[in-house]
Amino acid sequence: MNGLRARARLCDRLERLAMSGTDADTAGTVDEIASAWDKAGPFDRSTQEAIEARYRLVTSALAGDDAAKGDMESGFDKGLAQRRRLCLELEVLAGVESPPEDQAARMALRVERLGRSLVEGGSHGAVSAERRRLERAWYTCGPVAPEHAETLAARFERALGAARAAET
Repeated sequence: MNGLRARARLCDRLERLAMSGTDADTAGTVDEIASAWDKAGPFDRSTQEAIEARYRLVTSALAGDDAAKGDMESGFDKGLAQRRRLCLELEVLAGVESPPEDQAARMALRVERLGRSLVEGGSHGAVSAERRRLERAWYTCGPVAPEHAETLAARFERALGAARAAET
């Protein structure tokens, strides 16, 4: 998971750069990140296609491909919805409180999970597997508008830390 996490963070940096609108040494930053990408270590091959597609899209946008930049921007709403849902799922799994504006969605998710657990059962291993699934989904999720990125990332990291601590 560390290699995937490292690559996702590199994509985050590139996406912020692409959306910043500045040309301040973009080529140097992209080259630096490309080198770090190659050194990021092993990762789960099931996520390879998704993380590499995310990387290709943002590097194309930075290379001046207006269609790629448009694709990134048009995916912001989808990325926002996906990341908010992933935050909620991880917060529920970890027993971490969600923001007030997400309380109704949290309650609906808890009811959904309760129904599923009654049918499927559950175990400590299932919680760990669910945490890893959510983490992989987060790292391969598309970009969000810069004004949402940091807040959502902080929510996810807080819930991720709590979920990991609960597993030990």
